[in-house]
Amino acid sequence: MKEIAIALVSLLGGGVIVQLFSFLNTAKATRRQAEGTATRTQVDSLEKTINILRAQLEKEMLRHEEERSTLTAQVSSLQGKITELSGKVEALSAENNQLLLMLGRNGVLKANANA
Repeated sequence: MKEIAIALVSLLGGGVIVQLFSFLNTAKATRRQAEGTATRTQVDSLEKTINILRAQLEKEMLRHEEERSTLTAQVSSLQGKITELSGKVEALSAENNQLLLMLGRNGVLKANANA
């Protein structure tokens, strides 16, 4: 028992226990600081990634909007051409019918049918 008391007194007197507690507290604080730094680095990396992705998305949205505008203009132009060509087809059909009637009246069709 006397030996234990001497060991305790020498440990306490030498400050080994105090140094051990101090070391453990310092190690704990250092670990927390390292974890905080690692977390901050991860957050910074994620923020940079988000900014890059946002910029790419905005660029793609602009490209799609330009493409949509171009396609809308082309569709509108084609609709106008369809209307124009439909009118020409109707006019040519009417002219063709008139020619057929004229040929039928003059006997040209009858003569060709008999030949």
